[in-house]
Parts: sequence; structure tokens; C-alpha cells
Amino acid sequence: MSANTIEKEVYKQIKSKMKSLRRQNKLTQLELAKKLNITVQHYQQIETGTTPPNLKILSKLCAIFDVHPSYFFEEKSISIINKEGNILADNIDPYGLTVLQNTANLSPEAKKSIIDFIKFKQYEAQKEENNNSGS
Repeated sequence: MSANTIEKEVYKQIKSKMKSLRRQNKLTQLELAKKLNITVQHYQQIETGTTPPNLKILSKLCAIFDVHPSYFFEEKSISIINKEGNILADNIDPYGLTVLQNTANLSPEAKKSIIDFIKFKQYEAQKEENNNSGS
């Protein structure tokens, strides 16, 4: 694969992620452009792929949407790296990752139920750890 082809694929992925983040957060192109301190025309050029984003814009996007820079380069739609760069799913098998990816299609209520269950399991694990350390 040539460097030019790789570059095009990277920019294609970045613009797709930008658009997705903007829509998920219910922002217009104008609103996000203002947050980035750029013109709406410049933002549109980036999102359509006419102009590549620079590092300053990517950094601002990370801050605005609270994502790690790797988010823009991951092929998966789910980020397994938090904003500090820590791997969140280092011991999840491929099936588990697929399940996590598919949660994007769930209703907000279903997502909340999953999050509540995870919090409960974390609470149980912490409680067990505290009981074991007190013995």
C-alpha cells in the first residue's frame, strides 16, 4: 500500500469520526466550528475531506469530546482507550469486543442498564477485595 493511499485512508477515517462525534453530540457544523475557533467553511472542508485537519484541530476535538487522540485512528467504532491513554479492554476476548461494539445500536435505556450492571459488578468486586484485605 502506498503512502498516498494510507494518507487518504487516515483522512477518510478522521473525517468520518469527526462527523460521527458531532452528530452524536447534536452539534451543527457551525456550532462545532465556533468551538474549534475556525470558520464553518473550514470545518466543512475538513469534514468533507477537501482539507486535512491539523494537529491543533484534532487536539481541540479531543478536548471538546473528551476522547483520546487514538480514537480518530481506531478502526473500531468503540474506543477501548480512555482519554489518559489507558487500555480499558486489555483482557477482553474478540467476542467481548464485538459485543461492546454492538452496544452502539442499543437504546439509551439498554445502555444505562448495562452501565448500571457494570457499576454493580465493580461494587461487588471492591466489596470482596475489602473483605479479603480485612481478614
